[in-house]
Amino acid sequence: MPSPADPTDVLSPRGDLTRRDWLRAVAAACAALAGVRAGGATALFAQQAGINVLRHGVRGDGASDDRAALEAVLRSAPRGATVLLPARTYAVSGPVRVARDDLVIEAAGARLVPARGGRTAYLEIGARDRLVSHVTVRGLTVDLANAAAVPFGVGAFVRGPLLLENVTVRSSPGEGIVVDGGGGLRGGVVLRRCAVHQSAMQGIHVRAGVPAGRVEDCTVDGSNASGEGGAGIVLRGASCVALRCSVSNARDNGIRMYGVGCRAEACRVRRFRVDGVRLMGDDQQAVDCHVSEHLGGSAGNGLRIRDVRNARVTRGTFEGCVTGIVVVNREGRDPVGAVITGATCRLNSVAGIAVRAGSGHSLQGNVVYNNGRYGILGAGNAANVQVRGNRCYDDRPRRRQRFGIYTEPTTRGWRVAENDSRSAAHAEAGIRLRGAGHVMGTNRAQ
Repeated sequence: MPSPADPTDVLSPRGDLTRRDWLRAVAAACAALAGVRAGGATALFAQQAGINVLRHGVRGDGASDDRAALEAVLRSAPRGATVLLPARTYAVSGPVRVARDDLVIEAAGARLVPARGGRTAYLEIGARDRLVSHVTVRGLTVDLANAAAVPFGVGAFVRGPLLLENVTVRSSPGEGIVVDGGGGLRGGVVLRRCAVHQSAMQGIHVRAGVPAGRVEDCTVDGSNASGEGGAGIVLRGASCVALRCSVSNARDNGIRMYGVGCRAEACRVRRFRVDGVRLMGDDQQAVDCHVSEHLGGSAGNGLRIRDVRNARVTRGTFEGCVTGIVVVNREGRDPVGAVITGATCRLNSVAGIAVRAGSGHSLQGNVVYNNGRYGILGAGNAANVQVRGNRCYDDRPRRRQRFGIYTEPTTRGWRVAENDSRSAAHAEAGIRLRGAGHVMGTNRAQ
């Protein structure tokens, strides 16, 4: 090996830096850089992994009561932390409360169940006197199959701006998921890809104090209470949205909306007992909804517009019900200004569309066929209704749809024009208007 004095090994003009020194410096720099990168990766991994509850006294064996230990971890977690519940079964003797802001709970595959001797188990986010904000829960299942029959029980009760994603509730003795605003909420509640299977009452209930709540891609199967308590999804807050949701086997309504400006869009309701979708607030919309398979009884409307102003039904399919779409008065307030456009109503036992109350409604561009008695029915005090550009027919070998468009003697002021409702396609007549002040335009009705 050449000596440091060898001219071929000297790299500095002054002769004080050799090739060996340079190589050693480069090796040291590379080692230091590798250490920095490794340390950064380790820190990043630790941040992503979050706080594992199994390292803080939680057992997750499905038998030990983990409630106190879980709450201790959630209470001590710093703002912005991620709390990790590995895929195990956590038995708890009561509600697990989350009272901190800015918290993420990752619980993919984790199950919360009642501990032995416990009456119930559920997730409670926020306190009854305090909203929390910016809490996210992902992947948790609350399984209440062995819970006591607690009146008005719940699987998840949340209060505050938050995101519930892929959260599942099974066999709730009361409601599945309840979102409550406590009077001070300004929005920011999102339920995404959540599921409720077999609840004794409402599957998902967004209460009146929750404006602009969003229920997206959620599933409710089996809301079993009769009467007002058995709806699949209930939206009471103003401007709430149910988007691409699926409801099946509801003993009451599939989707019921109270709040002003609520919207159900691209939702599917299958197997229900009272109404598939019910609009009960002003300025509500149902867009591209599909409703089918009424479970029996004298009710069973695909969509009901009740006592409200300016309801909008746009497109969608309503089949296998008593009436596909109905406009009614039940609380002494006549509905006004309902607009039904582009809907398909078929195979309903009484009528495709029935307007039984109110005034100023518009039925345009709907396809109504193969129903039991009427394509479009006017009844009650329904007045000043525009019926334009609809297609009504029955193409079955033995026609049962008696009339394409029919109004009873109590109706008045209907304007009927540009409809295709030929008599040959009905058992009795294409169009028959009884009542006062009706105006018949040009229609294909012969």
